Amino acid sequence: MTAGFYPAAESKPLNLFEISKGNVPGHRIFTVLSQKAGLTTKADIWDVAGSLVYPTGAETLEIITTGNDTAAGTGAQEVTIEYLDTSYVTQTATAATNAGTQAITTVNFFRLQRMIVSAVGTGGENENDIDIQVTGGVNIRGRMLAGNNRTLASFFTVPAGEIAIPALLYSDSKKNDDADLTFVSTIGTAGIFYPIFLASVYQNSTALIADVAAQIDEKSDVKVFGESQVSSKVAASVQFILIDKALVNLA
Repeated sequence: MTAGFYPAAESKPLNLFEISKGNVPGHRIFTVLSQKAGLTTKADIWDVAGSLVYPTGAETLEIITTGNDTAAGTGAQEVTIEYLDTSYVTQTATAATNAGTQAITTVNFFRLQRMIVSAVGTGGENENDIDIQVTGGVNIRGRMLAGNNRTLASFFTVPAGEIAIPALLYSDSKKNDDADLTFVSTIGTAGIFYPIFLASVYQNSTALIADVAAQIDEKSDVKVFGESQVSSKVAASVQFILIDKALVNLA
């Protein structure tokens, strides 16, 4: 059992269903999904080599597609990007795929939350990897592997005006392997990551539900590090309750 969390089998009732249905004013759900193979040392869980380099200011981005991932193709025809601008306000942008480099006209990207396929051909999925990167390819901000229809990455930034409470952590490791997960967060925009909780999983899957939930303030960066002992795939999913900051007692 991890401090602050307890197994889902022992869980107390949470109002996640009512929140997800929109029946709790000022509350919403945001889910982070991530997995990666080959993590033999502690590292970011995403489909790009190395660590995420966080932006320090507004960026322009572009998407890179190939093959049938094009506006008239059988694969991904359009993607939608959910991101935060430099004021940490949630925004969305869409871009048609062109089996090449496609600029995204929005010019105030600051934090990528996720990218999904929002229009698709007869194949039903992106047929090749799709990258979203800083214009000119300086830094990759996310990668959607073929067939996933969304980016999988263990990063999230709390939007302005909201508090994030991690309500559920799910993780698993393959047979004859174990995984160590480290959940970290900054305090607002300070840029220093501090551990929130740790979890270890041995050839099993584990769901942990918040007992004494941590309140993560607006504009904080959150991520999960993973490490596998025998280089198999590590998966980590975190479900957050986002609450209007005006409703939260921070005393």
